[in-house]
Amino acid sequence: MMKIKRLNSCVLVGLMFMVLAIPPSGAQPAPTGEKVAETTARRGPGVAAVVVRGRVDVSGEGKMMPDLFGRNLLPSQGGQAPSMRREQSLADLRHMVWLYTLAVETVLKPTHLIAGEYNHVIVRLQNGQDTDLPVTVRLRPPAQGWSVSPQHQLTVKAGGLAEADFTLFVPANAANGRYDAEIEVEAERVLKIRRPLRVNTPVYCPLAAPVPTIDGDLSDWELVQPTLWRVGSNTSAELRAQWDDEGLYLAVVVRTAVITPGFESSFWTGDCLEIFLDPDASGGGGFDANDRKYWFLAQGTEKKAVAGVESGPGQSWEVPEYALRCTPEGYTVEMHIPAAQLPGWPPRGRTRLGCDFNINDPGTPDSDATFFSGAEVFGAKAYYVPWLWGWLETQSEPATDIVVSADTSRPDISTFSLGEQVKLSFNVAGMKPGQKDLDLKLRFFDEMDQLVKEQSLKVKADGDGKWTKEIDAPCEKMGFWRVFVRLSNGVTLREMGVSRRRSYMTYAVVPDPAERKLYGEKETFFGTHGNFSTQANVMPYLGTRWVIEPSSHALRTYGYAWGQMEPDHPGQFAQDRAAARAQGRPFPVNYFARYPTYVVNGQRKLWKVYTIPTLFMDPPKWAINPETKHGTMAALKPKAEEYWR
Repeated sequence: MMKIKRLNSCVLVGLMFMVLAIPPSGAQPAPTGEKVAETTARRGPGVAAVVVRGRVDVSGEGKMMPDLFGRNLLPSQGGQAPSMRREQSLADLRHMVWLYTLAVETVLKPTHLIAGEYNHVIVRLQNGQDTDLPVTVRLRPPAQGWSVSPQHQLTVKAGGLAEADFTLFVPANAANGRYDAEIEVEAERVLKIRRPLRVNTPVYCPLAAPVPTIDGDLSDWELVQPTLWRVGSNTSAELRAQWDDEGLYLAVVVRTAVITPGFESSFWTGDCLEIFLDPDASGGGGFDANDRKYWFLAQGTEKKAVAGVESGPGQSWEVPEYALRCTPEGYTVEMHIPAAQLPGWPPRGRTRLGCDFNINDPGTPDSDATFFSGAEVFGAKAYYVPWLWGWLETQSEPATDIVVSADTSRPDISTFSLGEQVKLSFNVAGMKPGQKDLDLKLRFFDEMDQLVKEQSLKVKADGDGKWTKEIDAPCEKMGFWRVFVRLSNGVTLREMGVSRRRSYMTYAVVPDPAERKLYGEKETFFGTHGNFSTQANVMPYLGTRWVIEPSSHALRTYGYAWGQMEPDHPGQFAQDRAAARAQGRPFPVNYFARYPTYVVNGQRKLWKVYTIPTLFMDPPKWAINPETKHGTMAALKPKAEEYWR
């Protein structure tokens, strides 16, 4: 293959590319449209940034996708482009882009991102040149709260393959659906690939205990953890599932402001729930004998609920037992699919059933064609392709009120000096007395989202159904740590506050405050703002010196709170300061209700801080227009503005 020379900066980079979504073998819907490219601004001499968007429309006819990997896609001396190995797997979802002699393929494992978990995005590169090619690969996360491992710098050997494996963490509270990530491949030129990702967390499906009554009242589902789904700006849903030997139970709560009636012949034009089911998880490019779709119209003719079912070719399934209730907040659907309609029932242990959900809500335009799995990102009628759906996962244990909690040995701030031993304590409650069939699984990640340690602890309940354990945590280097905590039955940590999301706890290892240098007021720039009493012990560990004057604690002769320094008339502060200095006393005097401290060899030491005046809070009464006062704020009189300055 010929070498590619650097192009003149006046010439746009020529591209021949193709973006493909490659389904697994035997499940290959035919592409029917559309590929779109857009060239954006240059990035320096001879370098252009190219954004490539791709979408493949699929149909439910199960047609074979043409094998394009052996085609002559690119110019080359031999008249044949390099072909990349085609590995087909249910666990892979691929997009491929060609940039002259560099082939770029992204592989998502698994095809669905799982919220609260670390997922993998692999960028696979093939070099068609006869010289080695240095490449930098970056992955831009699609939303706030997501995190990704750093960029990869690698050299792709001549005619060889190389991979950049990114670890992508999806927050536990990430809603199901589509997210767009951007992959940058820099090899002399920059190629930007917009990659659609799908968050599709499995629906938790425990053993039913008690068996729910199909009446639309979900009070007997209280122990079942819901899967939350933000459908649109005004629409949300909660999904629940249970099972027993008699079949599968599903409950869906749809929250919407207005319910629009519809007709049975066009149920999708009204407020309607659709449930897609692939009970044997066989996937495929279209409905097979076991696949079906249930639909539930909240209000049909005479404002009564209507339900129906669509089956694969030559099949006819009955509408299962169901109950639909309309409420002021929306509507609730509860249903029972009998074992006779579920092949291979009952499941054994953890079993996956393919499923998807769609909510039609005419009153919320942005909820249109938004599927639980995000399958619609692959084009029209992609939702009839079972291998694009998500799944629910049966559990061998019933729903439980078991609670897992955890904390550090310094629970107020969870921040430690380098050299201190960090201890973590774990507590499990709500088990059966003497229960001993559970394990607590721990995974420790550093600030670069690199897995540092995995650990498993045997859990054995005491007579009260409780268990407690304390362990030493990794703390040999400074940084931010996350510890993911999960019982073997799926129960995990609950969300706490702002920084502790569901499923993990945090702690930090920082420099020893005793070794921090005091640079002085003019050379110190790092400060904090907030409730000083809760910051008192963390400030030395963070190295912060500046704080806002705590006016709620300041007294008449302390600090720089204007309302307390000049309560009676303007100029009062200057008078008091002059009087104090005439007597050889400082004015004002630094005062804090809780002065920050830290411990060195068992001895508590004071931490030096500098204060910023709070001239804007609680100004003196003589300075404000009383009718404008709101909380601690008020508009100043024009003359008072001069005194404030």
